[in-house]
Amino acid sequence: MVAGKPNRPIGAELRGTGPQVWRGLAKGTRKDAGYFWGGEASSTQIMLCESAIDAISCHQIHAAQEVPTICISTAGVRSQLPWLEPLIHRGYTIRCGFDDDKAGNRASHLLLHDYPCLQRIIPPAKDWNDLLKRDAT
Repeated sequence: MVAGKPNRPIGAELRGTGPQVWRGLAKGTRKDAGYFWGGEASSTQIMLCESAIDAISCHQIHAAQEVPTICISTAGVRSQLPWLEPLIHRGYTIRCGFDDDKAGNRASHLLLHDYPCLQRIIPPAKDWNDLLKRDAT
């Protein structure tokens, strides 16, 4: 679910679970108006992820940290996030954990150019979900 203000659903990210890999958004989803997130609302740290499954995986990986992390999906690799500036003004420490691939690195570079207060964290695998699956085996 993609949530807007005040936590009202404004759409959903979709992902196939069968042998054919597919991703998309439910009809009418307004990804610029909100985001999917997981974590403790009281956290002061945010990790930006490219998808809901990566945000869930990222949260699972970072759940044992001393400082909990809110993991947010940007619903695709994007460098324009209209909802990001209000989070910055609230004082969150924000890290960009986009995939370690050409698209993720480029979008991260653009985000850090526009928002120098962000930090780039490169997942130790292609993405957070791949890392979680790798470490589970």
